[in-house]
Amino acid sequence: MKTTIYIDGYNLYYGALHGTPYKWLDVVKLCKRICNEQQPSSKITTVKFFTAPVKAKVSTHGQQSLVSQAAYLKALRTLHPDTIEIIQGYFIQERGVLPRYKKPKNWTLNLQLRK
Repeated sequence: MKTTIYIDGYNLYYGALHGTPYKWLDVVKLCKRICNEQQPSSKITTVKFFTAPVKAKVSTHGQQSLVSQAAYLKALRTLHPDTIEIIQGYFIQERGVLPRYKKPKNWTLNLQLRK
């Protein structure tokens, strides 16, 4: 069974790896092992790793965090060039505002009771 894995790098790091000795986790190898245990016939075709560049200004380790992230992503690309796909996004520090629902102007509600 062909399988594609999607990983949110931010949540992986801050939800499981931050403050542990496992920051250099080989996510492709881990996913292959998990999938093989769950379904031996599975074949991981792609691991899509979503991330955003570290902002050195707000990072605890400053510029070193940016250097470490670049080295980690390079290591993943080197180890798994045919499997890993790194999708670079961006990090927003501003608080988001959800859109508010606005009732359409000519809205009428027709309730028909059937007997």
